[in-house]
Amino acid sequence: MENKTIEELLERRAQIAVECETDGADLNALEEEVRMINEELEHRKAVEAERAEIREQVANGDGETIKEFKEERETTMTIKELRSSESYLNAWVEGIKNDRYDECRKLLTDNALEANIAEGDGIVPVPTYVEDRINAMWENNDLLNRVRRTYFRGNVKVGFEASSTGASNHVEGAAAIDDEQLVIGIVNLIPTMVKKTIRLSDELIDMRGEAFIDYLFDEFTNKIEAYLVGGICAAIDNAPATSGSTAVGVPVIEADAITLDLIAQALGQLTADNANPVCVMNRATYAAFRAAALNANYSVDVFEGCPVVFTSALPSITDASAGDTYVIVGDMSAVQANFPNGDDVKFVYDPYTEANKDLVRITGRLYVAIGVTTPGMLCKIAKED
Repeated sequence: MENKTIEELLERRAQIAVECETDGADLNALEEEVRMINEELEHRKAVEAERAEIREQVANGDGETIKEFKEERETTMTIKELRSSESYLNAWVEGIKNDRYDECRKLLTDNALEANIAEGDGIVPVPTYVEDRINAMWENNDLLNRVRRTYFRGNVKVGFEASSTGASNHVEGAAAIDDEQLVIGIVNLIPTMVKKTIRLSDELIDMRGEAFIDYLFDEFTNKIEAYLVGGICAAIDNAPATSGSTAVGVPVIEADAITLDLIAQALGQLTADNANPVCVMNRATYAAFRAAALNANYSVDVFEGCPVVFTSALPSITDASAGDTYVIVGDMSAVQANFPNGDDVKFVYDPYTEANKDLVRITGRLYVAIGVTTPGMLCKIAKED
């Protein structure tokens, strides 16, 4: 009741009057709900009357000035300081539950420095505690922290050089050299909505602040993180072997067995400007590479000095079928992830669908587009097709 507006309470009371006339209606429950609504309305009426009386007394000069209160009201904070406060975090959590962020906006208007209020284009910024949880997810994942993140609104077109002719020597007086043959390709990053729904009991909904955020992110982060990693691997796996007008090419080396020079062969497919190549694979595939190195009976680095990044998004060499990619080698900055609405998960709160089970549904949504945008940076190792 406390979270509903007066208009919503009056509307619900009118609905109950209609429900009482229907067959099979639980009259006792409806009567109890009407009683609670009336009590809440009377309570709010009394509170408002008390506030009106206080305002009138203040207007007439009654009472004494409390210095501490005045100083607190005059205190202003930067946007970051406000987003770090407990009051803002609690207001943001309640905003999720009610799908209304009025209290957050009020705090921003009343307490934030005026020069900073315009930041965010009218979008309520997330608390720093939430921002830190998001950044931790990206920084702690060895694959996610290597891709390029952008935040352009809508679809994004990224140009790349599909092919070009090189320079040539021109002797004075000789025939003119041929014009450069340059082919520019464009990758169109079209975002899709990633969703995950969980159900919470009424007891969990009563949590506030950091406790509520911790529970939400523990439930959502692993699934969202797994989807993003899978999306990155899928974008590389689905890339054609050679670049065209609409897609960056990723060459493929086919191998049914691990050999000591397999990673070296893959590195040989990359351009010279690969700054931070890595080897992405399943842990079982890593074990197969290590076994090959140990069986060589001499010291050999089968990974050619490249860091190994583990993921379950790729099958092991044993489980891979014909044509399946089981290792990705190269600089992961060739992959771009664009977040039109920011990289924080947006929540939709639904207290109605399963109210008869005392459950609340919360759906987390993330709008993202993932694609390979730089040629010559990656190579796939796949089972022979």
